Amino acid sequence: MKQPDPWAEIGPAGAGGNLSARRVDPHHPYHFFWARDASGRPALVLQHQPAAASDMKPPVLQGIEVIESERTPDELSTLLITLKRQEDREIFHHLCTDIIEAARGCVSESDAVREAIARTWKWHALLRQQSDGRLSPQAQQGLIGELLFLEKLLDLVAPAAALEFWRGPLDEPRDFVGNGNAVEVKARQAGLGHILISSEDQLADCSGELGLVCVEISPATSGSEGAFTLDDAVQRIGALVEARDPSAQPVFSALLAAAGWIEEHLYDDRHWVDGPFDAYAVGDGFPRITPAQLEAGISGVKYQLDLLACEPFRRSFESALSLIAGEYA
Repeated sequence: MKQPDPWAEIGPAGAGGNLSARRVDPHHPYHFFWARDASGRPALVLQHQPAAASDMKPPVLQGIEVIESERTPDELSTLLITLKRQEDREIFHHLCTDIIEAARGCVSESDAVREAIARTWKWHALLRQQSDGRLSPQAQQGLIGELLFLEKLLDLVAPAAALEFWRGPLDEPRDFVGNGNAVEVKARQAGLGHILISSEDQLADCSGELGLVCVEISPATSGSEGAFTLDDAVQRIGALVEARDPSAQPVFSALLAAAGWIEEHLYDDRHWVDGPFDAYAVGDGFPRITPAQLEAGISGVKYQLDLLACEPFRRSFESALSLIAGEYA
């Protein structure tokens, strides 16, 4: 049954006002409000103490705006989630309800803020996925590659740090960034001698050193030795994060959602086997296309990179890990 519209009885904010709002639930442990802005757009507001602010980056959603505000005059900070496209009003209501109920069980205000942002990442994945809601085989393969590198990184650094270094799900050019260095992770099928570079920015120079890591992730049958699914990899690494730092689990979940993986979609129909990691130092002379090489007006370049041409730049996998882990490696 369709739920009542919580914004129906809230008028637009008056002249000079930013929001018109009413409390979601006086018995909720945290300060959530249904609201409308001066343009009449529906919004959800979470007011909180400045110390409870999260360092988790909010997503950029199509049709939905997520803003962490500065302090308000009453010294409260605000997480503001606003609907920009009225045709998405019903799904926006579901998003808001999901956030409110997920925060209800949080033990602290900071956990509630972090959970709210984590939930927006989950919905970010839902809103941007294909019509069938599942990651393509190529996307599964790529995500597994990043997860296996993250797993190796977790052997060297604390979960909070390792997850901060993982930038691939956030649509940044490089998959891992830390200590001024960067590593791009590519998954490839065994026997395939090339990888796809998806933009001119991926192998461009960074402020420090740049590494390229290739890991073999090949299709397999369920009965193959060592075969696993994407869900298996997520569960194994999630258990590792949970065991070492339970407070980092929401960040891991948010990053997975940003990468397009959500728990409701099962990936038990496709199995993989993994192989060795190969690492290369990207620098002068490395075969690549960078923004500096392109004529004005040209961008969005995709190209195949022959790994045989990269052999002179091979380095140990441990040295690639140390670029990100720094003194811990």
